[in-house]
Amino acid sequence: MGRLISHQLYSRLKLVATRTLCTNSTRCTDSTRCTDSTRCTDSTRCTDSTRCTDSTRCTDSTRCTDSTRCTDSTRCTDSTRCTDSTRCTDSTRCTDSTRCTDSTRCTDSTRCTDSTRCTDSTRCTDSTRCTDSTQCTDSTRCTNSTRCTDSEIPNEGRNKPRYNLDYDYLCNPANTDTIARLIQHRKNRGNIHSVLELSKRLQSSGDDDEALTNEERRVLEDELEREALKIPNRASPHLWQYGDEPKVVEMVNPKPRHTFPPRELSVLAQRLGVLRTENLGNLTGTRSYYFLGGLADLEQALVRYTVSHLVKCGFTLMSVPDLLYGDIIEACGMTTTSDNSQVYQILDPPEGVCLAGTAEMSLGGYLRNRRLQLSELPLRLAAVSRCYRSEASGAHEERGIFRVHAFTKVEMFGVTATDSGEESHQLYTEMTHIQKHLFSNLGIHFQILDMPLHDLGAPAYCKTDMEAWMPGRNMYGEVSSASNCTDYQARRLNITYTSQDGLQRLAHTVNGTACAVPRMVIALCETFQTPEGTVTLPPALHPFLPQHKHTITPPPLCRMTWIKEKAYQGTILN
Repeated sequence: MGRLISHQLYSRLKLVATRTLCTNSTRCTDSTRCTDSTRCTDSTRCTDSTRCTDSTRCTDSTRCTDSTRCTDSTRCTDSTRCTDSTRCTDSTRCTDSTRCTDSTRCTDSTRCTDSTRCTDSTRCTDSTRCTDSTQCTDSTRCTNSTRCTDSEIPNEGRNKPRYNLDYDYLCNPANTDTIARLIQHRKNRGNIHSVLELSKRLQSSGDDDEALTNEERRVLEDELEREALKIPNRASPHLWQYGDEPKVVEMVNPKPRHTFPPRELSVLAQRLGVLRTENLGNLTGTRSYYFLGGLADLEQALVRYTVSHLVKCGFTLMSVPDLLYGDIIEACGMTTTSDNSQVYQILDPPEGVCLAGTAEMSLGGYLRNRRLQLSELPLRLAAVSRCYRSEASGAHEERGIFRVHAFTKVEMFGVTATDSGEESHQLYTEMTHIQKHLFSNLGIHFQILDMPLHDLGAPAYCKTDMEAWMPGRNMYGEVSSASNCTDYQARRLNITYTSQDGLQRLAHTVNGTACAVPRMVIALCETFQTPEGTVTLPPALHPFLPQHKHTITPPPLCRMTWIKEKAYQGTILN
C-alpha cells in the first residue's frame, strides 16, 4: 500500500513539474534538473517526489534540510535522512529496521541504531543513545536481553537511578512550616522553599507557554532531587518538647569512688608505656595513636567480647570494605561535598571513592537494591571495621584519643518490615537493650539519654546516646548511640521487601554502636585504675584476654630508652 501511494504521489508531482516554468525561462522536465543558476520557486515541484522549500536545492540524494519537517504522509527512505533538527512525526516510520513508535520521539541528539527498537513506553532522552551496550535509564530496558546493573556501571559519569524520595510529603504546602522548623532545629543545610519552587516549575512546564525540552526537564529534575536529598528525616513528635537538652532516661551502675585523685588516661598510659599519641607528625599527623602491649590486648578483648554477645543475639557477622563510592555514603545520610564534611575522599584516581566513616555505610551499601522476603526480617547484621573521620575539635575535654581520625568500632545494622508500623521501633529498642547489657556487664557507670532534635543526624527519626563516666576527666563522654532511621536510608538505597499481601514496600533501617574502642578504653582505664597506677580489668573481659594479663602493669624497670645525642667528638681507638 505504501509503495502504491508513493507511486501515485510521484506521478502527480511529475505532471506538475512538466507544467511549471522555472525562472530564467527554463522548463524543468522529468529528466532535467534545475541548474546552478536556476531555483525552483515556491509553487514549483521538483521531480523525485521531493518538495523544495525557498532555501532548499534539489540534489540527487535529496536530504530534508534543517528547516524541513517530514510530513505525516511522507516516508524517509533509505537514501533520505532526517537531519539533526528534523523530527519524525507520529505517523512517520524510520527505515533501516528501526521504527519510531507513536509515543516515542527520536530527539535531536539521539539515534535509534539498526538493531534497536524503542518500545511504546520508552523515550530516548536527549543525551542517551540506544546502542548494544546501552546504559539503562530509569524506565528503559536495554535490548539484547541485557539489563545494566549497578555493579556494571562505573561511578564516574554513570546514569544514577532516581531516588525514591517522598515528594508527596516534601511538596505538600501543609508540611512546609514543620519541615522548615526541623531544618532549623537540626542545623541542617536543606532548604524546603527551594524544593517547592523547583517542584512548581516542573508542574507548570506542561503549559504550552512554558514547555521544556527534554534536556531542560532533566536538568530541572536533577536540581530538584539534589535539593530534596538535603532535607532531613521526620522526627518523633515527642522530641519537640525537649528543647535543647536531652532527657536522662536511666543511670546505670553506681559512680566509682576513688580514695585518690583519679588520673586521666594520658597520665596512666605514659607510666604504663601502652599508648603513643605524641611525635606522630612525621608518621600520621595529629589525632592519631598507637596502642601497645596491654591496650592492644584490651582492644582485641573488647571486640571479641562484643561480637560474641551479638552473635548470641542473632546478628550475622560480616567483614566489610573501608572504601565506598560517595553516593553510597550520601544515601546513608552523610554529606561528602560540603565544606564541613567529615568524609575523607581518595583524590587519585578521581573515581569518587571515600573512606567509610562507619560500617553502617558499608552494610547499607551491601543491601542496596535488595528486595528482601518477609521471612528474612528483621535482618540483624554486625561488622567490625576501622572508621575514618576528618572531624576536628579544639575542645579541651576532647583531647587525647577521645576524638581521633581513625578508630576501631563494632557496629549493629538492622532492616525491618513496616506492616504494623512498630517493627523498626522494636528493633531500635532491642539494640539499646543490647548496648545497656554490654556496658553494664563491664561495670562502668553510664547514663542513657533520649536526644533532642538538634542532636539528630539527617537520617534519624529518633536517637539514644549512652555516655560513660570518665573519672580522670571528671565528665560524661559519649560511648555509643542508636538511631531509628525509618525509611530515610531505604528510600535512597532502594531497600524493599515483599509484604504479606505480595506488595513491594520500602523497608526501615536501624543502626547502633556496640563498641567504640578508644572511648571505651578511656572509661575502663580511668574507672578501674589503682593507686599504684595499674589498671585491673573487669571479669567480663577475662575470657577474652591473654592468660595472666588481667591487669595492665608497667613494663620492667630495665628497658631501652632512645635519647638524642650529638655524635661523639673524640677519637675512637681500635
